[in-house]
Amino acid sequence: MSRYGNIQNVMHLDFEDGAELIRKAYEKTAEDKAWQMYLTKYQNMTEKSYMPFEDFYNPRNEHIENRNESAEEILDEVKAMMNSCEWRSDSNGII
Repeated sequence: MSRYGNIQNVMHLDFEDGAELIRKAYEKTAEDKAWQMYLTKYQNMTEKSYMPFEDFYNPRNEHIENRNESAEEILDEVKAMMNSCEWRSDSNGII
């Protein structure tokens, strides 16, 4: 949004145009932050570990498993995980 000076310039646009402009501004901000993070990682990349920015910014989540479970099944699984943990707290209440 810095390109337009302030939000008042956007407020005079039609709703759809203004919303689209704001969405694009947020996307650009996210990409700029990712670029800065990429540059810090780039310094330590080797030939083997090199990754183009496009792959870094838009990773393919092939490792994510698509499970078709109901909310109840997911909550049951979470409860089982929580029940399997030993919960301890010290005098400050920190686990």
